[in-house]
Amino acid sequence: MLLEDRILKKWLLPFILSVLIAVDSMAQCIPVYKDSSMSVERRVTDLLGRMTLREKIAQLSHLHGYQLYNGQEVDYQKLRDAAGDISYGCIEGFNLTGENVRKAFHAIQKYMVEETRLGIPVFTVTESLHGSVHDGSTIFPQSVAVGSTFNLDLAYQMTKAIATELRSQGVIQTLSPGLDVVRDLRWGRVEESFGEDPWLVGQMGIAQVKGYIDGGISPMLKPFGPGGAPLGGLNLASVESGERDIRNIHIKPYEMAVRNTEVKAVMTSYNSWNGIPNSASSYLLTNILRNEWGFKGYVYSDWGQWLC
Repeated sequence: MLLEDRILKKWLLPFILSVLIAVDSMAQCIPVYKDSSMSVERRVTDLLGRMTLREKIAQLSHLHGYQLYNGQEVDYQKLRDAAGDISYGCIEGFNLTGENVRKAFHAIQKYMVEETRLGIPVFTVTESLHGSVHDGSTIFPQSVAVGSTFNLDLAYQMTKAIATELRSQGVIQTLSPGLDVVRDLRWGRVEESFGEDPWLVGQMGIAQVKGYIDGGISPMLKPFGPGGAPLGGLNLASVESGERDIRNIHIKPYEMAVRNTEVKAVMTSYNSWNGIPNSASSYLLTNILRNEWGFKGYVYSDWGQWLC
């Protein structure tokens, strides 16, 4: 046997074998939920099996600005005190400028992925009913002004343009568009609606949802549940109405958007229908939204916690 062959057999082959074993061991140490080659279902099942009750609750929760920032910057001590080694569902930065919110979201996302036990990324959210809420962003007309144009392409192009700014600011999801149907002009959120006609509101909503999605941003329909005709015109008051008006007027635009777009998020309204809180209504959220309309996304309460 040649000297080279003996060296190959005695030293090189065992070395290569040990490297291969080490690489295989490292591959086996990667959790299934972090393995992008696995199916979504298998990854989700694996992740849920690893999570504690507290970690699951945190994924249904929201960290607010006062818990995260000091002025225009991330306060890492606040962040550590609020989150610890647990990743949360979503964060916002309403008081930050467009440039600073981009930096803040990047820093917090890095913390959630690298410093928490499971490394689950966080949803970064904002408001943008008439443009990104962060200072320095483009200001667009309010929804009631857009609705008065009856121009669906304008509504689409508006949110597609807004989505460009949101992406540059590190935003993943926006709490928009608003699909309430206004039936009481005393109500304090008239400007957030496209008008008093459910068909117009629904068509405008569909156009804006598609604009956001085509622009790379996940939109959230809000606030689901009858809200545009509260008692006395008061924002938090109950809407007293029969089911016919609820289905044909107040929630009709939501049905149109759910059935005709790929929207994956809905926010519940914080008032009531005939005295029953909309955020606790299994009839609205399960029977109608999921079972009748086939909604497969998640429901977010207004304001702070996520719901299943």
